[in-house]
Amino acid sequence: MYIMQSIMDQLDDRAVGKLAEGLGIDSGSAQQAVTAALPTILAGLQRNAASDDGAAALDRALDKDHDGSVLGQIGDLLGQGGSSGGAAILGHVFGNRRDRVEKGVSSVAGIDSGTAGQLMSALAPLVLGALGKAKRESGLGPRDLGGLLE
Repeated sequence: MYIMQSIMDQLDDRAVGKLAEGLGIDSGSAQQAVTAALPTILAGLQRNAASDDGAAALDRALDKDHDGSVLGQIGDLLGQGGSSGGAAILGHVFGNRRDRVEKGVSSVAGIDSGTAGQLMSALAPLVLGALGKAKRESGLGPRDLGGLLE
């Protein structure tokens, strides 16, 4: 859970408040949704990284687009309430299960599934950014990524 802790350290009350404002929900609901969404995204990535092809695809994505620089722009990203890049990430991670996953997060957090999807879209680049940063700093390869996601 190194990656999850790394992200949670970035998501202080101010950041969650900005996310809540961007989504039009209260901070308590946003915090509940973050608490439900982060482990869900990490579990999806871990499942994908369990296969050699999935790990290689994740490794390529991290090398190409996710160096961790997004972690310095958390306020801007969260204030937008999601991004098209985050939606694409969720599509890769969850595929045709994405709607079901978003409904699960919405149920736990007490928000509608569209808002849950936006929140997850805002968090997905942060997750990959933290993973990419850890990969780069530790010199990890594709087979090592699953261990970062546990």
